[in-house]
Amino acid sequence: MKLRNRQRQNLRTKQIVRYVSYFTLAIGLIRITAMGINYLLSTSTSHAKTVNLLQEDAINSGETIIQLHWDNASIENKLLFDQILSISKDAYFKENKNGFSGIAAGSKGKDLDIVLKQTDLLNEDGLDLSLDLSKQEEDGYFFSRGSSFQFGFDKKGIVIRYELTAANGKSYFIENNIECELINNKNYNCRFLYTSQTGKGEVFINKILIWSNQAAPNCRLTWKDKTNLVIGKNINGNGKDLALLNNIVIKKTGKSNTSPMDLLGFTADLKGNEVEIQWYTAKENGTDYFKIEKSFDTKEYQEVGRVKAAGISSGLKTYTLKDSNPNTGISYYRIALNNNTNKSIWLPVIALKIKPELLIPKNTSSN
Repeated sequence: MKLRNRQRQNLRTKQIVRYVSYFTLAIGLIRITAMGINYLLSTSTSHAKTVNLLQEDAINSGETIIQLHWDNASIENKLLFDQILSISKDAYFKENKNGFSGIAAGSKGKDLDIVLKQTDLLNEDGLDLSLDLSKQEEDGYFFSRGSSFQFGFDKKGIVIRYELTAANGKSYFIENNIECELINNKNYNCRFLYTSQTGKGEVFINKILIWSNQAAPNCRLTWKDKTNLVIGKNINGNGKDLALLNNIVIKKTGKSNTSPMDLLGFTADLKGNEVEIQWYTAKENGTDYFKIEKSFDTKEYQEVGRVKAAGISSGLKTYTLKDSNPNTGISYYRIALNNNTNKSIWLPVIALKIKPELLIPKNTSSN
């Protein structure tokens, strides 16, 4: 009898332990589910603290500076975009039989020479440049900017040359001929990526890494003043009346950490019907003012407002600016500083998501 009672007691104990385990597991699953639902339904507070929450977004792959795409539906026989200063007079839009469409140089053998307008955004410390090419000749440049930058191809393979300036002010060139044969009448995506924070330069062909170079961290790409960035230099198709280039994308990859300011934080929160934007600095060296801008697509920005900066400081400083006209959906905010030695320095972008029901309807009634 005693043995049976013990067995029954042990059995009950095991059942209780099993039920407690099931209950604990269920509570854990409920908590995880609730966290997931809360994240999906969350708004400004959870999304505005970091840019890494929005995956597969333009923020994470670099903020787009210039994007040029030609097709039958959009160009209406016009080749020029606002960012283009000039292009070959013989250039026109064409679609090849193999499905590649884009800018053709015409049958007279003139180079495409797509010259971009000067802009400070092209003077970034790091850039990501890419385009689609239908190769028809032995040599040419995808992107070039005087003697400071050349990215193209020749009979031996891919040509890369760029100038870097280190934190100590010394400049030097990185250059190489990469063994990678591009075959005529084939289509390629060609991309150069330089990240100033890490000092790493990379070349991709059809999204495959074929070359990389590791320089010292915080080296910046160096450009000669008033030198235009040219796309398609020496590219003419050898007189073949075929589309040669399309899908040109230029992004910035961030600043080197040589800024005259240490930014400790940059946040945006919805408070009532206003977005409160705050940032904190630990050091300022000649800062004149800060400027906040807003975008809905990370391409075109509008100024929200400016705040006078401390100028010279070595302690913690807090700044606040309010956006009185918030928008539902996702908005992108960026901050820039102007100082005595630099024209304009753009800092990372943050994203803010606002659900429509969070905005308080304004009272439009009148007595």
